[in-house]
Amino acid sequence: MPSSAAHLAAIDLGSNSFHLTLARFDPAEGLTIVDRLRDRVALNAGLQPNGMLDLDAMERGWAALRRFAERLGGMENLHVRATGTSTLRDAHNSDLFLERALEETGFEIEVISGFEEARLIFMGAVSAGPTFAGPVRVIDIGGGSTEIAVGEGRHLHRAESLNLGCVRHTKLFFPGGEVTPKGWRQAIRHIRDTLEPYRSTLTQPTDAVTVGCSGTIRSIGRIAKEMGYAPSEEVIPASAVRKLVERIHSDAKPSQRKSWPGLTDDRIEVIAGGLAILSTVMESLGLEQVHVSMGALREGVLESLRARIFRAGGDDPRQRTIEQFQHRYRVDRRYAQSLADSAVAIFDTLALPLGLPDEGRALLEWSAQLHCIGLSISHDGYHRHSAYMLRNADMAGFSLREQRLMAGIVHHHRKRPPSPASEAWAELVIEDARLGTQLAAILRVAVALNRSRDPLPVPLPALLTATTLTFNLERVWYDRHPLVIWAVHEERKSFRQVFGRRLRVIRKGAKAS
Repeated sequence: MPSSAAHLAAIDLGSNSFHLTLARFDPAEGLTIVDRLRDRVALNAGLQPNGMLDLDAMERGWAALRRFAERLGGMENLHVRATGTSTLRDAHNSDLFLERALEETGFEIEVISGFEEARLIFMGAVSAGPTFAGPVRVIDIGGGSTEIAVGEGRHLHRAESLNLGCVRHTKLFFPGGEVTPKGWRQAIRHIRDTLEPYRSTLTQPTDAVTVGCSGTIRSIGRIAKEMGYAPSEEVIPASAVRKLVERIHSDAKPSQRKSWPGLTDDRIEVIAGGLAILSTVMESLGLEQVHVSMGALREGVLESLRARIFRAGGDDPRQRTIEQFQHRYRVDRRYAQSLADSAVAIFDTLALPLGLPDEGRALLEWSAQLHCIGLSISHDGYHRHSAYMLRNADMAGFSLREQRLMAGIVHHHRKRPPSPASEAWAELVIEDARLGTQLAAILRVAVALNRSRDPLPVPLPALLTATTLTFNLERVWYDRHPLVIWAVHEERKSFRQVFGRRLRVIRKGAKAS
């Protein structure tokens, strides 16, 4: 764990705006914001009906990221986490955007699930304040999605991500930002229908304080205060929202809203969609007021980055998620840890000579720890059940890419050997498919070495040469585990196909077997 101060950068690739928040973290002094940059990219505006992002929107995004990279250039001890949200989740060609962004800026962008977005928003809102005793409900209206999370303190109880966004709904119901009675009715009906399956759970507990965050809600708070509908921009009463709804109907055209105090030019059109969402959410959930927080996704990303880098108190949420899944699905933890230890030992032997990336070690360990959760469904095809669960579950702290990689690794830990051409990697770029294939091949060997489930640890002195990976096992252990020796031999072909090296098991003092 680093003991000196570090710079942490959170990059939020939102559906409306891209943001950079730069902070300095000192273990003794805490987190201090150093700089903020915002660029209205309007990425969602470039999402076509066929699900493809147009080139103009991508160019705006790449240009914003190049400016962010310039700001961060030359900084020492810098750690960056870049997250993509609703529009990059939805776009069929998001890989193209991500690949060029990596080439031009070095930013490896994580496209996160809606659940993970809601979790990070909750973390950011409660860490930035205001602080309330008791349960808190956090609402974030973004460009492409709305996240609603409920928890207490730093403990998240439930979180939902809904396809309700100020840019998305302005495009759908208020083209060009113009409000019509018909468009408004259609928008409200759509928002209510989207909320309805979650309404009963999101209204609980009834004594929860509601906090709103991000640009749409902060803008509405500022406008309500400037227009005299609210005493301050820090609290938005339901009465103020109703008055703003009346006002937007009278100022239906964007040109009429240019005189609205507190409304910036880049929100003149999309405020229509944002106001429709906020007014309907407040009405549906029975909310009398919303407190405004300055924290949101970016502050949550900084908190998660701090946990990953400094690991104070072992608070990386990904490891907590692994432990929660092991408990929920009744994993044999002793066996899972023995398997993980074996897999990591093999990885460490191969990593430097074969150029395996550092992140592969953790992905492999997590995959080993959860490879058999599918047994909670059925032994038949449990590797497929495990893969499905890892791909689709709400996993706090993990990006969609990480979940897809682990799902593919687990899918190929038995039965069909791994290959970069496998459908298990269909949603990943080719470099990730190759990495997943390598990690799956390692996990298969680790599973073979633990095939007997002997409570004694597997001795793993291994030697890698240009042609062979050799396990040199103690004579007594070797002789007592014929099942393990057979299982390792079964993996020789698969291992050679992936790494171009033979796999051997040797009894100390004997020739290869």
